[in-house]
Amino acid sequence: MTENGVVPLPDRRRVLLGGLGLAAGVAGLTLSVPTLARAAEASGSQAATDDIQLIIERLQQRFLAQGDQVRIANGIFLARTSEALAYVESLRADGSWPNVDYGDTTSSANGRVWSPYHALYRMIAMAHAYRDPGAAGYGKPELIEALNRALLYWDSVKPTSTNWWEVEIGKSMAMGRVSIFVGDKLSTEAREVTYVHNTGRLDPAGANGSWRTENYLYEAVAKHATADIEQGYATMSQTVAVDGSGKVTEAVQVDSSFWAHGAQLYSEGYGMALFTIVAAWADVARGTSFAFSPEDIDAIAFYILDGTRWLIRGEIGMMYLGYRPPTPSTALRVTRPTSSSRSTGWSGPMRETRRHISGLPTISAGRAGRTASSGISISGARSSLRICGTRMESSPGSIPLV
Repeated sequence: MTENGVVPLPDRRRVLLGGLGLAAGVAGLTLSVPTLARAAEASGSQAATDDIQLIIERLQQRFLAQGDQVRIANGIFLARTSEALAYVESLRADGSWPNVDYGDTTSSANGRVWSPYHALYRMIAMAHAYRDPGAAGYGKPELIEALNRALLYWDSVKPTSTNWWEVEIGKSMAMGRVSIFVGDKLSTEAREVTYVHNTGRLDPAGANGSWRTENYLYEAVAKHATADIEQGYATMSQTVAVDGSGKVTEAVQVDSSFWAHGAQLYSEGYGMALFTIVAAWADVARGTSFAFSPEDIDAIAFYILDGTRWLIRGEIGMMYLGYRPPTPSTALRVTRPTSSSRSTGWSGPMRETRRHISGLPTISAGRAGRTASSGISISGARSSLRICGTRMESSPGSIPLV
């Protein structure tokens, strides 16, 4: 660190470790796939049992810290932890809610709501409330009894959707979280439902792969299955491994960008989801026998620090929806800066973007901003990055921030 508190770029990965709460050393940039031996010594031991319990507690803390509203994906909010006891009261004797259409098959893509999601969100809210010391339902057995009925009813009707994501990932995500929070309190039959309807699997390919692997890990952790957890972490690390062949269409590329839906830039959207999931699992395993290796952490740092941060300016990220044909409502028009854009300070960045694309030096100052999902603050004028209060400036010759 220099006298003015700036951390040179060679040490920026070390700062990322601090930002994620990870305790591991950082070697040079190494993108090798980690081995499966991270937890071998602790397999079957009391140490492994303690590590798994710690991971469970950290996962619970992570979700409870997100606030009252339950979140699964797509920005859909359908239940609150504070209303868990109300969900118990409205649950029918057979385990169904009267205002949920369990036969609905609507796709929740693009903002619509699959009605059975209401049931899944409420089950998560009830599980959260049982473990949340600040919730009215904390430790109340009626929450568990209601969850048993709700899960068994779900299994009896087996809701489905026309969208594969709800069926394969969204439903599994909800079941996995219920098992993490209260799997040890559910009846044997209800607990088995959370496993049967969690179709998570090992998949190293991109963001969807990280979601599938995350769901696999939920079940493995809930079952205290040491070998499966090892496999899950090994696969999770592979989702951010760099592909240098130019042939893989769902992977981090050699320039730190991310491809998805074919050879298309997708560092935002799926790319940010990928980083968030992998970083979160790295965080909950820190200091345990399942912890990511220094090479794993280096790969995460390579992706977010050398890649994604260059595509974000303030609250604005590089668009990524080019894989769908444009429509009148989604088509983008390129125009000259207007008086409105000049008044808001964006005429300079627009000019600098054009200069950068043209290969000319960039000279104007930018505005500082923050990305909510990663907690990274970026300042354009100095091409600097701030993580958890520590600023890192780029060295001469690095990619200019536009």
